[in-house]
Amino acid sequence: MIPASTFKEKENLKMEMKRDMYKKFLSKFCKKIETYNSFGKKDVILQVPEFYFGMTSYNVYNVSVYMQRQLTRLGYRASILNSKGAIHVAWGGGCEVPVKKSSGEPEDDLPSLANLKKAADSLRKKFEKK
Repeated sequence: MIPASTFKEKENLKMEMKRDMYKKFLSKFCKKIETYNSFGKKDVILQVPEFYFGMTSYNVYNVSVYMQRQLTRLGYRASILNSKGAIHVAWGGGCEVPVKKSSGEPEDDLPSLANLKKAADSLRKKFEKK
């Protein structure tokens, strides 16, 4: 028999690999943005690759939504151009870091996994105190 804890470990490992992959894509995108900025450009179109050697398979659209959200949080104007992973990123000319919403509603339809974990932990703590 296989204990249930092994499934949890596998799921945690899978999520960690996914986070690492997203971080790699974000760092590559930031390097490309720095390069274009050094040439005096004010925008760039970035493409999420459909396949990347050494990484697990992934949904290109989900990765592009995550990248768009992270680039927006970094202060860029980012918009998804198509479902194939093309993202238009612009900076300069009034490009400011967005102000967090004060309401209790989430700002995105697809909150990141880290935000969900933080929210769940805070709710657990709140109910444990009662």
